[in-house]
Amino acid sequence: MNSFPTLQANTLDTFISDHMPILLNKSVVDFGPIPFKMYNSWILHDQFDPMVRTTWEQAQSITGTNPFIVFKEKMKFLKHAIKQWAHQYFNNRNTSKVELERDLQGIDMELESGNANPNLCQNRLDIVSKLREIEKTERWDPIIEKFTRRLSKWKANLLSIGGRSTLITSVLGTLVLASKPKGGLGIGSLLALNLSLIQKWRWRYANNPESLWVKLINQIHGSYQGGPNFYQNCRVHGVWSKIAASINSLHIKNIIPLSTLKKQVNNGKSTKFWADVWLCDTPLKQKFPRLYRLDIYPDCTVHDKWNSGWIWTWSRSINGGVSKAQLNELSGLLGNSFLTDKDDSWIWSLGNSTVFNVKDTRNLIGDSMLPNSPTPTRWCRFIPKKVNILIWRTLRDRIPTRWNLSRKGIEINSLSCPICAIGPETTNHLFWDCSLATALWSKIFNWVDLLLPSCNTIQVLYDWLEHYTFSSSHKLIMEAIIGVAIWVLWNFRNESIFGAQVPLRSTLFDKVVYYSFLWFSNRNRKASKSWNNWIQNPLLVSIL
Repeated sequence: MNSFPTLQANTLDTFISDHMPILLNKSVVDFGPIPFKMYNSWILHDQFDPMVRTTWEQAQSITGTNPFIVFKEKMKFLKHAIKQWAHQYFNNRNTSKVELERDLQGIDMELESGNANPNLCQNRLDIVSKLREIEKTERWDPIIEKFTRRLSKWKANLLSIGGRSTLITSVLGTLVLASKPKGGLGIGSLLALNLSLIQKWRWRYANNPESLWVKLINQIHGSYQGGPNFYQNCRVHGVWSKIAASINSLHIKNIIPLSTLKKQVNNGKSTKFWADVWLCDTPLKQKFPRLYRLDIYPDCTVHDKWNSGWIWTWSRSINGGVSKAQLNELSGLLGNSFLTDKDDSWIWSLGNSTVFNVKDTRNLIGDSMLPNSPTPTRWCRFIPKKVNILIWRTLRDRIPTRWNLSRKGIEINSLSCPICAIGPETTNHLFWDCSLATALWSKIFNWVDLLLPSCNTIQVLYDWLEHYTFSSSHKLIMEAIIGVAIWVLWNFRNESIFGAQVPLRSTLFDKVVYYSFLWFSNRNRKASKSWNNWIQNPLLVSIL
């Protein structure tokens, strides 16, 4: 369950089914507001429920050896019946309206001829009421559709980067949490952050031995004397036992070993020679148990063992055997060690600093737990985050084109490109093969005085940019322009579908020039701010 925190299982009642279906949802995906009024009207109709029951009883004749295939065929049979019923329902509604208008006309003729009576008047009121209900439904249909489009547009405009990242995460999993060199967006894992903060308690525990809370921990659980686990046997269950369990878990998985935190011995006054971890990954009393039992002062410090050389205080002489072998090994570990006048301290061996750092620890844990993509994330510092995120999704074919939506099982009226209506709206078609995209790329490469490369996808275009003989500054400018072009094409596509008015195609290239100059000049203070030089050829602008 910890691996799938959003996992949901819903068990449906039997009702008219021969079993209890279980719906297993791995993730909760929100695709924004969608039209739903038609389905509500079907369910509320008096004939809908009997139709479903009758159809399902007829579907029981479908048999087979595989129960999953049988259930699938039953659902297909039911879906086909619902479609036929819905088509007939709308036709009946239109037919009913025509018949009611004809009856109303006949009643009006009767009233004009002077044949009025209470029953005739009541019938007229009933017919007028039914016609008003039908007209009310038809009158609100375009208004509801218009507001649905507006809600979709407002949601896209007002959603923050964090909100967009949340929606992206719900579809793409945990890849967005990975660092940019690992192919993610560098958002970071909240679990990795919590684990790194728990590691900070270990750092604070070691560096504040005189603090009241450390003394309280030692009084309850006993002082930590090193060993293969950090406080493996806590005396009571509680917060500290959970902290110790988290630290030991990362140690067992070899993500952050206990040896990461080491004692830096300087004068040796605060370091126990046998009990503390300072010379190797375990206390010396565990590595050399025979020597520890032979020492007259087993609770001595490192400083007590030093006097311009190492002093041994054995209870008996060591002449050979296992004790002699352990003494030789201990002498080899000590080597040419010597003490100084500084106080002892603790060092953290992760990262560039010897001091504990939450960021470095979080990155290490995240890289160990999160997925790793072989392709690092492209990130241009001259364009906004929203554009970089769109490029990231485009290169991974994870934008909601009509083709991708249909692959997810969403019913789309048409898969054709909403701009040219020639081919299906795939990612490659929208940003490269579409006639509008082809014309825009031709203008852009004429603007920068380069030949249009023979590419068939956006990924190939970026590969061309990577291997072209540009200077590093020109590559940055060209990468920013390509990103702006992708952003402009995507906005044009959305405005064509959801906008109140059809956008002008003639303004696309002007938008690329304007936004690329605006974002580039605001994100590079040392660059030339000349608009005239930019519109002539942006590759002639010096970044410095």
